[in-house]
Amino acid sequence: MKPDGLPDALDRKILAALSADARISMTELARRVHLSRPAVQARIARLEDNGAIRGYHADIHMPGDEDGQRALLMARIGVRPCAPALDYLMGQPEVRQVWSIAGPQDATIEVITRDAAALSELTDRLAASPYRIEAEARPVLAAFGKPSRTGPGAG
Repeated sequence: MKPDGLPDALDRKILAALSADARISMTELARRVHLSRPAVQARIARLEDNGAIRGYHADIHMPGDEDGQRALLMARIGVRPCAPALDYLMGQPEVRQVWSIAGPQDATIEVITRDAAALSELTDRLAASPYRIEAEARPVLAAFGKPSRTGPGAG
């Protein structure tokens, strides 16, 4: 860690390795960055304390996901505070990820349904919920890029 609190070159190597494989052993990570295992563990602890490492996650693939209708929902939540509604959304079986956002909408929600009719049923169910979630569906035509990396509380 540099004096200004920013990760140095070794920290960035550690972060890159963890980003690629959060389950890497400390021994293997130490070998890759040419440090002792205790030195790597100390750097990881410091990176966690400083917020550079916000958590570890599993990259989940649910059987059948590729066969369904993937969509992003732009949602406005009809009650305040929003936190209970966001928890409700995460409990829905079609929901894969929820982002609380600033702007005219309160959340962006990634969903997978069996088809377009099920997507419509989902948006109707959300609107009828106690949280009065108005969701505009944006069906995904194609996805490009790497899987997202998220912080704590994101799923």
